[in-house]
Amino acid sequence: ERGGAKLICKDINECEEDTDTCNDTTYCKNTPGSYRCNACDKSCLERCTGPGSSKCEECASGYLWTNGRCKDIDECAENTFECRDGTFCENTQGSYTCVACHISCVKGCTGRGGEGCVECKEGYSRENGTCTDIDECKSDPCSSETETCENLIGTYVCRCKKGYVRERGG
Repeated sequence: ERGGAKLICKDINECEEDTDTCNDTTYCKNTPGSYRCNACDKSCLERCTGPGSSKCEECASGYLWTNGRCKDIDECAENTFECRDGTFCENTQGSYTCVACHISCVKGCTGRGGEGCVECKEGYSRENGTCTDIDECKSDPCSSETETCENLIGTYVCRCKKGYVRERGG
């Protein structure tokens, strides 16, 4: 107390006073008796004035200022991507990635799994919209007296039964 008046200690807002030491990729957040430097949103190109994509001073690569915020550009939907054959485009925040087509696909794909195949590879057939392995052994392609059929992914193999050995000829 001073001269009958009660004195109180008031927090200094270092952010408003511009006495903070936050760098260009962070923004100042006042806390009682101090301040904290928080990272800008990943959609911001360095400088921001607060949290979130609406506080960016400029958008980072892969983002576009839309409706008052930095919004992810879907490179896959906009067809601005470059993926090699046998892969498809998958959007990520600020970019995209090329993902390998499923093993059952031939002539490319448009998405994950056997359902993303443009066409099914030999040894697969489309069932309920998905390329599925054909069980070739169901059609009994091996000599049933001397061989057993083993279905493999996309193919099959005939193996000699016990007591038999494979040799050329025939």
